[in-house]
Amino acid sequence: MVASGAHDHALVVGADVMSSIIDYKDRATCVLFGDGAGAVVVSAAREGEGAILDFEHEIDGSGGEALCMPAGGSRKPPSHETVDERLHYVKQDGMTVFKFAVRKTEEIARRVLERNGLKPSDLDLFVSHQANRRIIEAATETICFGETSM
Repeated sequence: MVASGAHDHALVVGADVMSSIIDYKDRATCVLFGDGAGAVVVSAAREGEGAILDFEHEIDGSGGEALCMPAGGSRKPPSHETVDERLHYVKQDGMTVFKFAVRKTEEIARRVLERNGLKPSDLDLFVSHQANRRIIEAATETICFGETSM
């Protein structure tokens, strides 16, 4: 809407509330998730100013079994058993999720770079929605290491 000229500024807000579905007895998972929010005002760039060149958003549920809430939905409705088994909390296979996130971050970053005729060394700043620093760093290393193959 800003790019079209229909509006001068847009406020973009995103928020996640994870605390209600985190099992605080599961130390391998609870330390990785939390509540968070962010906001940014987007305005058209003036000539010679920095600008957002492109973005890509993708939803890929193929890794869902590695990061899920096993019960509480229509497939496995709440019951005394599902509550006792703590199935209404997020469960994850940490290494599988890590590898999936690094791979998807790299794939999407490469598509955006290629679409814009850029190499990783052309970038001044890489901003990822991913909140996990280790995933961002691993994806960045993979993107930069493989730069010659682009």
